[in-house]
Amino acid sequence: MKRVLVFFLVFLGLFLCACRGNDESGTVRVVVKGENGAVLADAEIAFTKDDTLVDLLEKHEAIKMKGTTYPGMGFFIEELCGVRSETAFWNIFVDGEESMVGVSQIPLKDGGEIEFVLTPFE
Repeated sequence: MKRVLVFFLVFLGLFLCACRGNDESGTVRVVVKGENGAVLADAEIAFTKDDTLVDLLEKHEAIKMKGTTYPGMGFFIEELCGVRSETAFWNIFVDGEESMVGVSQIPLKDGGEIEFVLTPFE
């Protein structure tokens, strides 16, 4: 019986930790580069625990991210800094590493760097 109770408490603790969202505030650096590598935007953006990256980028004066949210899939970026492309996509790097998730799933981390690079389809 004790083993079941201990297992349940450990499971509950792990579950609650995994469900926590962004519980901090701070600043994140966002860099946007065009296809030729030209820097279109380089901004330090302050955030609070209630902010999401999508919200911040949609509201940012220079970045003005536009796109569509697809249920079950997330946000698809169509435009950053006024740049759209039918032959390229916005590749995302988080702290220098290529992101394995989309923009709507990237957590905000104080001192983090997120880079968007317009990359041609191959």
